[in-house]
Amino acid sequence: MLSIVGTDGVPNSGYLRAKAAQEALVRAGGLPYSVVRATQFFEFLGPIAAGSTVDGVVRLPTADLHPVAAANVSAILAETVVAGPRNGRVDVAGPQRGPFADFVRPVLAAQVIPARWWPVTTRPTSVPCWRSRPWCRPGRR
Repeated sequence: MLSIVGTDGVPNSGYLRAKAAQEALVRAGGLPYSVVRATQFFEFLGPIAAGSTVDGVVRLPTADLHPVAAANVSAILAETVVAGPRNGRVDVAGPQRGPFADFVRPVLAAQVIPARWWPVTTRPTSVPCWRSRPWCRPGRR
């Protein structure tokens, strides 16, 4: 089973509580198992930044991050499956740890920012929006 590092240490996150419940079901299921817990994937940093952007300002948590490439996690997951059940877990993290913003900043710098803006009639027309926002699409009223 693929899970998330720290799943049992963040009680205020519904998603992580659900992952902890999923792990508990796997452990209690009576079958041999392995749980691979991974830190945040590098590939999700751009979407996280986009979802944390309001009025052109990216607001990120101040927590440290230890991101890992999804390809590395999939390789470790495959190795774990081939090696057989551990009846335990494997934690996977990337090689560097640091503030969330330190990892997101280069991702944002590498992205091509759309140059076009569309006014949205369902929101104040004086507030522009990026086309990546779901409620902001050309021709959508």
